[in-house]
Amino acid sequence: MKKKQKLPTYYYKTTVSAFDSRIIKSGVSEILKATKKYLEKDPKKVKVLDVGSGEGEFTLELAKHFGKAVGVEPVREADEYAKSHIPKNLKNVSFVHSKIEDYKT
Repeated sequence: MKKKQKLPTYYYKTTVSAFDSRIIKSGVSEILKATKKYLEKDPKKVKVLDVGSGEGEFTLELAKHFGKAVGVEPVREADEYAKSHIPKNLKNVSFVHSKIEDYKT
């Protein structure tokens, strides 16, 4: 039996285009609607978890509308990029470098 070869992880930084930004805002809008409808809570009192947060664009948008937003990302470079791009005025967002299976709240 052949031993599996470990493949290297490659990571390429991307930029959010205007199109991507509209998709992100639309997705967050749908999450806000669902939060209000099904949880019957003020979104500012809700903590959200973004699994596979990548460079953090979605997590940062979530943080503008929810009480706390946490991005969990297994790729170190993406996590580091996200952490380095948190706006100073956004205090309710954090990023964690972890596989979701290993994440602890």
